[in-house]
Amino acid sequence: MARMSRKKKEYEIKSDDQTCQMGGYLRLSVEESSVYESDSIQNQRKILKEYIQKDPNMQLSKEYIDDGETGTDFNRPGFNQMIDDIRAGKINGVIVKDLSRFGRNFEETEEYLLKIFPHLKIRFVSVFDDYDSSHMNTDPILIAIKNLFNDYYAKDVSLKVSKTFNRLRKEGKYWGSRPPYGYLIDPEDHHHLIIDPETAYYVKTIFDMTEDGESYYMIIKWLHNNEIHPPMRRFHELGLFQNDRYKDLAKWYRSTIVNILRNPAYYGALPIAKSKKSLWENIPYHQIPQEEWECVENTHEAIISRKQYQNVQKIIMQRSEDAKERQCRSEKTSKVVNLFSYKIYCGNCKRCMLRNYFRSRKGEREYYFICKDYSNSPGIKKCPHTYIREKVLKETIFEILKKHIAIICDTETLFKNYQQSVDSDTKQGLYCQLEKVNRKISEKNMLRKEVYLDLKRRVLSKEDYTNTQKIYAKELGILQEEKQNLEEQTGISCEEAVEKYSVFDEVKKFTEVTELTDEMVKVFVKRIEVFPQGNVKIELHTEDVFSELLMLTETLRN
Repeated sequence: MARMSRKKKEYEIKSDDQTCQMGGYLRLSVEESSVYESDSIQNQRKILKEYIQKDPNMQLSKEYIDDGETGTDFNRPGFNQMIDDIRAGKINGVIVKDLSRFGRNFEETEEYLLKIFPHLKIRFVSVFDDYDSSHMNTDPILIAIKNLFNDYYAKDVSLKVSKTFNRLRKEGKYWGSRPPYGYLIDPEDHHHLIIDPETAYYVKTIFDMTEDGESYYMIIKWLHNNEIHPPMRRFHELGLFQNDRYKDLAKWYRSTIVNILRNPAYYGALPIAKSKKSLWENIPYHQIPQEEWECVENTHEAIISRKQYQNVQKIIMQRSEDAKERQCRSEKTSKVVNLFSYKIYCGNCKRCMLRNYFRSRKGEREYYFICKDYSNSPGIKKCPHTYIREKVLKETIFEILKKHIAIICDTETLFKNYQQSVDSDTKQGLYCQLEKVNRKISEKNMLRKEVYLDLKRRVLSKEDYTNTQKIYAKELGILQEEKQNLEEQTGISCEEAVEKYSVFDEVKKFTEVTELTDEMVKVFVKRIEVFPQGNVKIELHTEDVFSELLMLTETLRN
């Protein structure tokens, strides 16, 4: 989790009165079927508004919603926006229905409640837990217990769900929330698939056309000309989606066709797993390559034969190889490498943009990027005309990166001057002390977890558990105070120093560069979004570090 600056003036609330400007945070783990938000989100909103109306010192300034986001980590769009608004001084309080809505990760939740929010003078209110950081009306030990329980609960549920799903998969049972296009879920057995008579014919036709050599473009054109509804609209018709955005959907995509052609369900087999994620095993979400899929065969009635499926897989593989070969030939012929491959997206539909070119009057290739949706959807044009010339994009990004590099190098000079102004022996000693304190804090947190597990296993009585937690809480308070004093003396922590130096070394080689290079794009650029009228949004790999460096530069200059 990224650290926040200790510059307090960055977080002064822009308000003319003493009323606490609260940010209401609402979260739901699994996205329910509704128009835009789930009923649970509506209930959370109602609870927060009723609570705030009773307190004249609080005002709901803004809502932050994460509908369908897990609480086991804090990388959520709504939560990140709330933190950005805290940094910008737009709110100085956070209110949630209960602690589990805020997060189910014990360590990070504790980090926010006990360190980050108090340091930034952010009021935190949890309605159902009767917790208000401005009143301290709840025992901090009880809050820690609840956070630990939420963390344990999330991992326990993950373990049980994983075991259940694995058993169903290996038995050849279907366990998805919606069937593959062309099938229905058997009303008599929800783990069995039956053929959908209205759409199975179109699945068979897609396979037949591919086997006959028809391109994806021609298949999509045939589907559009015959007004065949795509999978998401069919699911809406079946009542599997209540969201009205799918009601009039009429667009087929190349990726939709390829996903159908690659799905072994159509010859009567079910893959045990196409992807994997496990909270209790600490395995992040990742796709399993198709060649590694394990399938249970003859689980339901097939739409195509296994032989036809295998023939189509060979065609898909050959097309993929031909496309790569054409791209290599094109790059060799044009001698212009695509610096933004898999990095540039349409800001409207979020799809990867297509690179193309036209011949100038001098006969030279002039490259540009255009939205695939606008360019490759025969019969339908719903995405606005999104277009940008490659030359303009290169110049724009190069100017931005040069400014970033200049500021980072400026910070390096200031940082080195700062280091030289502090006695090296004293500073080294402070760093060593700080490392020891950090180790002790980690050890104490681990002990608190073990004590809680001992309570769950009934090794400890509730009385012994409460007394032990009070001792650990008191010791942690002393260690946190000692850590804060050491950080104030050093000015910059050891971790920050290492991080900043790694950035310095990375960017030095680009200080004399006169044009954008492939290496610069790989190091700095994470994602580019292009909007109509040529507006561009750029996301950098070094964005968080750069923001910290700006604050660090100001700190060192002062």
